[in-house]
Amino acid sequence: MADPAAGPVSVAPAPAIGELGPRGAQLAALVRRARRDVPFYAHHLAGFAEFAADGSDADLAALPSFTKADLAGWGPFPLGAVPVASCARVSATSGTTGPRLFVGYTDADWAAVGAKFGRIAAHLGFGQIGRAHV
Repeated sequence: MADPAAGPVSVAPAPAIGELGPRGAQLAALVRRARRDVPFYAHHLAGFAEFAADGSDADLAALPSFTKADLAGWGPFPLGAVPVASCARVSATSGTTGPRLFVGYTDADWAAVGAKFGRIAAHLGFGQIGRAHV
């Protein structure tokens, strides 16, 4: 049972497989930000049309995919949207399928990750646990 002190948990109906549903606008904004702030995405999405404002299902289907090999040559933080000096925490892949991929988190990013996991924990019925390693 959810912890009432954690506030209400909003659960939207899940869209059908292959449909973006109400998350389309968020995805469209994310793609615009990635193209604007991440050099790898600016290059990778060159020639890809802008998303519709609501991020239609057709937009998602047309997004080009990429592999870890495509990130070669873009440095240790190829998907970073802020300078590494702005990062307060860093995580990395294991490197089992090639060079490690590093991801940096600003203080605001890390606070958002903690808040999200806190909401999930409250929804799953965990009480006040103080600190948890995520």
